[in-house]
Amino acid sequence: MPFPFLPNEILHRIIADLDCISLISLSQTSFVERLLALECTEEFDAGFAQRSGWWTYEAWKSTRWACSGCLRLLSHSHFDNRSLLRRGYRKPPPGAPAASTLTTWKPSLYGKNWGGRVGPYASQDARRRRYHYYLLHIYEHQEPMTPEALLHLRNGGIKALEELTEEQIRLCPDEARSAVFDKIMEDLELEDMGSKRHFRRCNECRYQKNPVGRRGTLAFPIQISLNLYFATPLDRYFPKYWEFFANKRPVFQKIVEEHYLGRLIGQHWQMYMARCPGCQKWQEIRAFRLGGKLTSWKPVLGHTTWEDETISTSLLDEARCNTCLEKQHGREELGKRLLPWIRFLQQEHLRELVSYYDRNWASIQLRLEFVDPCADHDEVVKQQMHDLISPMREAHILDVAEMDYLSPPAEEVGRLVREFQENNGINLNLKNLMDQQINIERQWIWLRASMAEVQKNPDALACWALSRDGSIQK
Repeated sequence: MPFPFLPNEILHRIIADLDCISLISLSQTSFVERLLALECTEEFDAGFAQRSGWWTYEAWKSTRWACSGCLRLLSHSHFDNRSLLRRGYRKPPPGAPAASTLTTWKPSLYGKNWGGRVGPYASQDARRRRYHYYLLHIYEHQEPMTPEALLHLRNGGIKALEELTEEQIRLCPDEARSAVFDKIMEDLELEDMGSKRHFRRCNECRYQKNPVGRRGTLAFPIQISLNLYFATPLDRYFPKYWEFFANKRPVFQKIVEEHYLGRLIGQHWQMYMARCPGCQKWQEIRAFRLGGKLTSWKPVLGHTTWEDETISTSLLDEARCNTCLEKQHGREELGKRLLPWIRFLQQEHLRELVSYYDRNWASIQLRLEFVDPCADHDEVVKQQMHDLISPMREAHILDVAEMDYLSPPAEEVGRLVREFQENNGINLNLKNLMDQQINIERQWIWLRASMAEVQKNPDALACWALSRDGSIQK
């Protein structure tokens, strides 16, 4: 018998056990459920549901999330952090109740079932989970896990501990009790994972529903986005601008300062999405030529921008993205607006490179001076070491002033150091420091040339800004 001609009672039984994607052809489920099922498929998920590789930025770029407002699968730049990372809004991994929920098409006296219980039991279940979270957080940082803590959790109604007797709990070693606690916490989080995805809405849908937000103004709302790593402030606000110029940037090796216990130069920056009052598109805050000098900068009223201008309501309401500014005043004006900002960031980066370079030379000098060749080497070696250190004691070769030469270059000094070590059987462990000096020199040479090129051709900078269209991507 053809499927449509089956009795309604049998159709109800069959359809209720189909997943959301299978129901598309039958048109028996809502678009929201289809999207929630589709966002966890391999095509739209780069490891978030499976929790494998999801922390890489490439995974973020290729993953899509469902919006229950406009019923679209959108990238991370369309949502705030809360809508993607809070436990109830995350994509559920396999095995989570939200992932195993087939459909809400099944008739119910209490409405739709989104992965939890239906009816009056739903609130009781939520209260139970909140109470269990409260109990778990009491002992979350306790080391080692004591028997009294597990007994308290068992008496609080946690099912995983109900089968264990008090004697078994007390005889367990500390490692086993900690493992049991971690498993309980993991199971409780899994129970909640993805259970509120049907409430997830993109920035635009949230704005249309409730224009008043915590950040920005009514005409210029701002939402927090990802926290991304950038090597320098120049990379944060003008990423890959050099691709629009003839002078390409050399490979930037991460700089590590020995003086600060191996502190890595470069930090994570908070990204912000703002809605342009002109074109009404959500774009990263740098598209409005707004930014700060430090990673702690926030686009909130009362803070200052990179040019020491206080952020006010009128400043935000009058802000326009690069595209709108170009349409209103032309590309030449856009280039003129961008030029002072990039010039400021380039000068700051130049000063940082000089500072790192000076401190690295100081570390190299100290290592060379503290090598005592008297015990194993003769006066000739002493003189060779003196000749090696002398050029470094002179004025530092990098400066912010106008100069186009390097003397002596780090590559030449590095060659002399290697020859000195090989000839005298001494290992000074200077390879990393010398490699960093060479890297800094290359960046310094490129940056000086780039500053001159940008100054002569602001139109290329405007082309870079328009090509990004407010993108959050690095």
